[in-house]
Amino acid sequence: MKSKTILAFLLPLLLRALIASFPHSGQGNHHGSKTAHGGDYEAQRHWMELTLHSQWYTYDVTYWGLDYPPLIAYGSYVMGWARHILVGEESVALFDSGGYEDPVHKAFMRSTVMFWDAVVYFPIVYLLCKRLSGGSQDESLRLWLEAVIQPALVVIDNGHFQYNNVCLGLALGAFHFMTLSDAIGFYGVIGSILFCLALNWKQMGLYITLRQCLRICFLKVFS
Repeated sequence: MKSKTILAFLLPLLLRALIASFPHSGQGNHHGSKTAHGGDYEAQRHWMELTLHSQWYTYDVTYWGLDYPPLIAYGSYVMGWARHILVGEESVALFDSGGYEDPVHKAFMRSTVMFWDAVVYFPIVYLLCKRLSGGSQDESLRLWLEAVIQPALVVIDNGHFQYNNVCLGLALGAFHFMTLSDAIGFYGVIGSILFCLALNWKQMGLYITLRQCLRICFLKVFS
């Protein structure tokens, strides 16, 4: 059973690593200008150096200005700091690095998406799958694999550096704890914290949560 669990964890990571062999959003795309690089990769790359240089919401907002809530900005800062050390200061040279597409740097960016999946999205999804499986280890692993290798999530997040799975994982965590029997006590507090974190990571957290709330209401009315 332990070997099954390890393999179930490694498979989605391997799948995410394989995505790296394909082009990403905005790759080599300069829109005919050296100052107008495009794509999600460039936006996320730029936000890391923006926050590292303390230019969060102010520096040239017309060029991939940071337009997400503060929590993801803090995440960008941490990743930018790690990038400065592991990749090199040229990768975070705010005034000179537009369109920086060094292969080592891209590998670093891919690894950050996998890291966030592994520490936020994977464990929260497993918690939900374990709950839905009714205690069956095989069933929980099956449900978990179906969730973490879902093509849209893998391709968008790992293929185009979106970090959406962090928001989704936090929102799912909030849903899980808020629907437990002790939701008005300790678990409710945990759920509330996760909900606030989801909203402060990306605005899409509001849509995810609203959808879940409507679904619960629908089930209660028609069950």
